[in-house]
Amino acid sequence: MPPPPPPPPPPSGGNRRPQWNPPPPPPPPLPSSGRSNQPAGRGFAPPPPPPPNNNNNNNYVKTNNIQHHQQQQPQRSTQSQHPSAQSSSSSYPSSSTTTFAAPPPQPSGTTFLPPKPVPPNSSGSGSNSFQAPPPPLPQASRMQPLPHPASSSSSSIRPPPPPVVSYGASMMPPPPPLNPTNYTVNNRSMMAPPPPQPTPTTRMMSTTNGYPPPPITAATAAAVVVANNNNNGLPIRPPAPSSNPYPDMTMMMGNGYYPTTTPTTPAPNAVAQTYPTQPKGGNNNNSTDSSSSSSLPQIPVPTRPHHDNDNGNNGNGGRQQQLQEPYYPKATLLGQSDPVQPPPAADSRFIVIDDGNASPLFIRSTINAIPKDRGTLQKVVLDSSSNDKMEILCTPLALPSGIVPTFQTQPLPEEFRISHVAVDGSTDKKKPPRCEYCFAYANSFWGDGNMCNFCTRRNRMNNYNVPSPLASMLGTVEYPVNGPFVTRTPIPVQPITLYAIDATAPSCKQYVEILMEQVFPKLQDHAEQQQQQHVRSKPSVRVGIVFCVASGIYIPTPPTYKNDDEQDVGYIVMPDIQHDPFSPLPIQDWTFDITTEFGHLKVLCTKLVEDLIPKLIKERVRVHDTIGNNNSKDQQQQPIYQLSCGGAAMAFLVDALKETGGRAVWISWRRPNCGLGMLRDRERSRDIKPAHKPIKDNPFYNSLTQKCQEYKIAMDIVIHTNPAVPKAFIDVATLGQVCAGSNGSLIRINSPNWRECFAQELIKRVTCFAGWDCIFKVRCSSGLRVNRFLNDIGKSVGSNTITSSSPDLELAVTQSDTCIGVELEHRVGGIPKEDSFVYVQTALLYTNAWTGERRMRVSTLGLRTCNRAESCFPSIDFGALAAIELRRVADYVVRPEQDLTSTRDMVIDRCLSILTAYKRTVLNEQMIHHRSQLVMPEKLRLLPSFVLALVKSPLLRDSSDRRSQLPNPWADERSYLIQQASRASPATAFLMVHPLLFCIPNDDEALPMKTFRSSDDTLLSKLRHSPYVQLPDAKSPSITNLKDDQIYLMDTCFALYVLIEKGVSQERIQALDPENGALGRVIRQLRNFSQVIPEAANPRPTFPPVIVVNAQKESDTYNSLMKWMVADATLSGTDLMEFYSYLHREVQSQL
Repeated sequence: MPPPPPPPPPPSGGNRRPQWNPPPPPPPPLPSSGRSNQPAGRGFAPPPPPPPNNNNNNNYVKTNNIQHHQQQQPQRSTQSQHPSAQSSSSSYPSSSTTTFAAPPPQPSGTTFLPPKPVPPNSSGSGSNSFQAPPPPLPQASRMQPLPHPASSSSSSIRPPPPPVVSYGASMMPPPPPLNPTNYTVNNRSMMAPPPPQPTPTTRMMSTTNGYPPPPITAATAAAVVVANNNNNGLPIRPPAPSSNPYPDMTMMMGNGYYPTTTPTTPAPNAVAQTYPTQPKGGNNNNSTDSSSSSSLPQIPVPTRPHHDNDNGNNGNGGRQQQLQEPYYPKATLLGQSDPVQPPPAADSRFIVIDDGNASPLFIRSTINAIPKDRGTLQKVVLDSSSNDKMEILCTPLALPSGIVPTFQTQPLPEEFRISHVAVDGSTDKKKPPRCEYCFAYANSFWGDGNMCNFCTRRNRMNNYNVPSPLASMLGTVEYPVNGPFVTRTPIPVQPITLYAIDATAPSCKQYVEILMEQVFPKLQDHAEQQQQQHVRSKPSVRVGIVFCVASGIYIPTPPTYKNDDEQDVGYIVMPDIQHDPFSPLPIQDWTFDITTEFGHLKVLCTKLVEDLIPKLIKERVRVHDTIGNNNSKDQQQQPIYQLSCGGAAMAFLVDALKETGGRAVWISWRRPNCGLGMLRDRERSRDIKPAHKPIKDNPFYNSLTQKCQEYKIAMDIVIHTNPAVPKAFIDVATLGQVCAGSNGSLIRINSPNWRECFAQELIKRVTCFAGWDCIFKVRCSSGLRVNRFLNDIGKSVGSNTITSSSPDLELAVTQSDTCIGVELEHRVGGIPKEDSFVYVQTALLYTNAWTGERRMRVSTLGLRTCNRAESCFPSIDFGALAAIELRRVADYVVRPEQDLTSTRDMVIDRCLSILTAYKRTVLNEQMIHHRSQLVMPEKLRLLPSFVLALVKSPLLRDSSDRRSQLPNPWADERSYLIQQASRASPATAFLMVHPLLFCIPNDDEALPMKTFRSSDDTLLSKLRHSPYVQLPDAKSPSITNLKDDQIYLMDTCFALYVLIEKGVSQERIQALDPENGALGRVIRQLRNFSQVIPEAANPRPTFPPVIVVNAQKESDTYNSLMKWMVADATLSGTDLMEFYSYLHREVQSQL
């Protein structure tokens, strides 16, 4: 064999020669700090010792393989390269790449030592022969040059895109015109030149310009440079093809301690983000900041603009001061090329202008580049349970509707393209425009000759098959309908709300006062606004209140007047709480019109507080011995204070609303433990376990759920508990099934400052935009079909028609924050090869309770298709993927045959499947040989943090606690989180398990409200200049990030905790004000989250209360909150750095 060629000459501008220094010894292991890094259950143990290796040649790549790889490498023409790539032969593709070095194994394991390097002048091919360089240093793995796919001589012809709507001159100006050269250029011609090929005896390792890596210096060991291209975001105009063939490759994990990088040549207009690294001493509990957490991807905050989504930046350093640029869905769809980028992140500030494609506010897909066949999709996730499925998340009523004046159709008002949905009143109400073959509704993607984009058939040219002007220019439109679309007769659902209050609750008086002083006035103002908008039909908005005790259900009657003197308020008692409670009076006789009878309602509430409620409270202490309960004889001697007839109260509300429909609210503080629907204490009993799973075979609650679905009643259950007293079992799991079946809300209030939270939750339910008596339908274009719905709300009904196989979802109510998960799959044969786009259409048939009008809201989403699995990873929407994962966990953990351990293993296995599929599919053979690196897609850089936080969250962690005999979390707490996870939205899915931690500055003038001066009075200009609070950088949730003299704010999605450390001065504690100052501004911004459009629903699932915790005075509460420090090692899992190392070992074992 001829001797290998000598090494290439050094690059111009550098005199450095290859240094053959032996690698330094591996750094010492991390100190234990009293924490256990070896949890029970799933093995995060160090890797087993490797087999003995006496032959150093085994550590190098075989010569034949390299030579074969060199022979297959095609010759590239320097004339077809991008101009930026011709400046230097070392200009590699500009990839958002971060190299992470994993911590070494535990001291009990075996350290993998690198092979001994061969000196340059040792025996070999002579003094001039190029010997094998040393392996990468153990404490610093370097960035690898990105692989380049082999160019092919055959070029595929892209099918023509859908027709673009021609905007009139008088209409709103369209987005910037598409430049054909921006997306028709072949990506392969934009690549940078390949790196120099290694010699046959050179081990595959990271090099710079073909040379061995330089020694580790302070500069390379002090920072991790992430080069991101500004075009990776979502600009106004469609982006040009990136010069990087794999822009989603971002994170690499080495087998050393801490991240390091090799300087790279960034692409033009690239922005470098620097992350400091951890010193070699490891985690130090006395340090002021955790360097290990700062070396990981920074946690994004909700106030960042969507331009920084790919960078994961918070936007500090002036970037947050950028104006909110609008996002055009259709223009981006038609202008994008491979790789396809996802829409703006759901937890960022963004503005969408409807230009013909559905806004991400309405529909989000987990993958925005749809594989054309099932085999390609299976390469994305190597999980046999869901490897051939795709998911979308639909929020059909994310924006309210508005009627477009018929005389002002063009130009279309700006509000109907940004903050409202246009109602098209020009169509026939009995026959809205739709395809006569597949019944898909007309949309902006219809082709020439009236061709349907779903079934590719041409429709006859008539008034019922031609898209209306609004449907041709908008992605979401509404149609007023009647006739066959009316499903409820003789009257539609009425806006009636009934409240049933447990009179045994200690805060019963406060409930009535909050309703009278805060909830009812807000409802009155909202009803008057709706009546002004809908002059023709003024709805009768009615409310009613009843009280429930063990002796019966008390129904207050309206006060009567005689000679202008008001009399005492009377009431009627329904004593039957055992068999069949019913409403003895018509609903109009004991409810009040909020707009015309508000004065009578005020008098009633005053009399209730002064007369009826004290009488009911006095009866609490009376021993109740008249209830015949065959299940328990001891319960007959219990006082009324300990009895709650919640089941009978909910049955009474359903019977009262069966003719009109509406909303029923049950307010209590304990579970129903007497009468109809009595529930046992399953948490403290030994025969019924586990308590976080609902009772599926309860006949009463199953029948109650079916009646709610039939009568179109939304059942809301409010559970108010006192955190200062021991918790009693409420059985949230079983009660939540009634709320889910009727699409009502399960509200759990457990905070000292509960009044504001209680009022805001009730106000939100009665004033939000909602549709009643709903039927939800999803249609897909050729090659796809709907498999099932990924939620437990409503009632899924299979389709019986021949033309469609997708099921229908019947809902009593659909609110502005209702998020529906849909699972899609490929049909036999997959998507036609000639189709470059695939389409998904959602249709929601609902009744507007304020007008009684029946409407059909249609949203059409267009997505690109792809033929390669590697094209799917850059298009992944992480927010949607996290929400789908939470829904799967919520469905999996309540199954009778599953437990918490198997659910945690399922979550980790899915994460490993994605990372393994990425490394096996996207990276070529050269990259796989680098065993010291964990590579993950750019869009999934937060996936390991999300998975580890999910495993440690109260949703999945074990309830046993060695320090206390009380369970943590309680069964009701876990059941509540399961209910919320089953409805998770893309905006808050990550926040549900991974908290946000902020340090509050001492200066009250810090963190001011950012305001901008609007250039004009248009709606778009006002939204782009909308003020917000520039949040500080989010710290990694670790104890090492908590200083003893600082105040922190921790957002756990359901509560805002103000953590006052022990070293904070008393003057600062006394001056602390959660309503004003820097802390007050941050709290207000977090409650608004990323909301930009006021008409849109708040992304948060609940109104978070503010809870102040002093570490010195409330040590028990403070220590319990430390379980949210998910980056640290706990009994539920390892720390984050060790989890990265575990993922790396598992991925390597599967390759």
